[in-house]
Formats: sequence, structure tokens, C-alpha cells
Amino acid sequence: MDTVPRTVSTSPDTYAVNILITLEEVIDKLPDLPEASEYDEISMFTQCVPTDLAKEDAWKYLDPMLNQFLGFGQS
Repeated sequence: MDTVPRTVSTSPDTYAVNILITLEEVIDKLPDLPEASEYDEISMFTQCVPTDLAKEDAWKYLDPMLNQFLGFGQS
């Protein structure tokens, strides 16, 4: 199999650079979020979640947590 040498462009891709610049500007404008405490609702997801569960068992484990957090069955 013959390989054809390819030249690598040393000039930056201006489209990609512009996207990165825009992304950096948008990130700088994001508001700071307050630190969460152990009493915040979302803190329930900081507990150690087993990673060796079967798919069905994982859902049975996470579903009640998600229902509580998202307010399933509440108005």
C-alpha cells in the first residue's frame, strides 16, 4: 500500500478560531453561581451512586431520586 505524504496546514482555521473566541466571550458573561450546600435539593445527587448496577436496577435506584427532585406527581 502506497502512502501519499500529506502536508499539514500551519495556518489556523479561522472559522474554528472565531467559534472559540465567541465561546470564550459568552463564558465570561455567565453569572457566578452560589455554592451549593448539603441542604440544597440537588445535593441528593452527590451521594455515592453505585456504578456496577444492571440497567434496570440502576433505574430503580435513580428513579425515586429523580421523582423527588423534579417533583413528579406535584402540581
